[in-house]
Amino acid sequence: MVPAHHPVIRGYPFVSMSPTALFWTPVAVRLCLVAAAGLTGWYVWGLAAGLALALVVLTVMVLMQLSYMFQLSQWLDNPDEVRLSDGWGSWTDIFAKLYKLRRDEQRTRSELAEWLSRFRQAMSQLPEANWPNGCRASGRR
Repeated sequence: MVPAHHPVIRGYPFVSMSPTALFWTPVAVRLCLVAAAGLTGWYVWGLAAGLALALVVLTVMVLMQLSYMFQLSQWLDNPDEVRLSDGWGSWTDIFAKLYKLRRDEQRTRSELAEWLSRFRQAMSQLPEANWPNGCRASGRR
């Protein structure tokens, strides 16, 4: 039996990683892939081509990050109208958590609206009170 606080990572229930490691490990892998692309380009086409290839790969990665930040900004401005993509890398987890928060908020709002409706219905069923001496329910005259 896996403890409730124990994370399940990609189907392996007994692998335990901290949230920091879960965030930085894919980042390190991507940077290693950029370095590998640059080194491969250097080996095949020379130093300048290898550096250019690494720069192109890094530029693509930065543009993707900026695209996801723009989508997040648009969604924060209009969460009902804008749909977030699934994301890539850390954005997948971020977008999933945001959708869960949004879903929980909507559920809470609907529950509160239902309770308010029930309360109003119950209050409407109560008979009007006849207060003696012109007093009102608040105790003021």
